[in-house]
Amino acid sequence: MLVVLTTVAGVCEGFLLCIRGVLYGDYLGVVSMGLASGLQGLCMVPAFMGAPASIGFFRDKMGSYDQFYWLLGAVNILASCLISVIAVIDKLRRKEWAVN
Repeated sequence: MLVVLTTVAGVCEGFLLCIRGVLYGDYLGVVSMGLASGLQGLCMVPAFMGAPASIGFFRDKMGSYDQFYWLLGAVNILASCLISVIAVIDKLRRKEWAVN
């Protein structure tokens, strides 16, 4: 089971890595892709710098990583819900291509 979950997680991460540039270009325009990538990297710095402290908090104060895994799962579910809402709104706004 762990192998299957790890494989699915790897495929999802690879897909997101490849599709991010396409989504930047589609929603923000090709000219803004560099700026969007730079701002995303800048916003990720505090998250990466604070990760060891937050992981240590869960281990030291809570006694185990169980609540941390629940938190990670909740964040992933929230992100998937937001992306699903964006996909549905985008699908409703786009018009069908007419083939003559």
